[in-house]
Amino acid sequence: MIILRKTMDAAVEAERARYSELASRFGEALDNTAALQRQIADWITEKGDTLTPEQAAALFWHHDNRWQAEFFNSLQKVATDSWEARSEKDRMFSYLCVPAGEGQWCWMADHINESGFETLEAMFEHAKHAREKVTA
Repeated sequence: MIILRKTMDAAVEAERARYSELASRFGEALDNTAALQRQIADWITEKGDTLTPEQAAALFWHHDNRWQAEFFNSLQKVATDSWEARSEKDRMFSYLCVPAGEGQWCWMADHINESGFETLEAMFEHAKHAREKVTA
């Protein structure tokens, strides 16, 4: 079998181009992964300006139902711990004087759109229905 040199050179060049493209895409993937890791680290260390609400929503959505439930349980613990860390005087002047984070939710509610409200409402209705099944 005879292979012309120009055919062999073209095949070698095509493989080089293919591997160069592959290496480039791999490098981009590593850069994206490193950027996400930095964002998550910033979020965890309360420098959360780099983690967008869309990214946080995606992180929440891609976990299983037990993790998502624990998220809300933990959210309540954060609100309660914050309440307990206040002095009696600060508690007296807090919104509604209760430790469930209502002040935070009140201010958040000023900014929520119909879609966000629909999500909260659906989550509440499903949670209430599930709790009623357990207690029945």
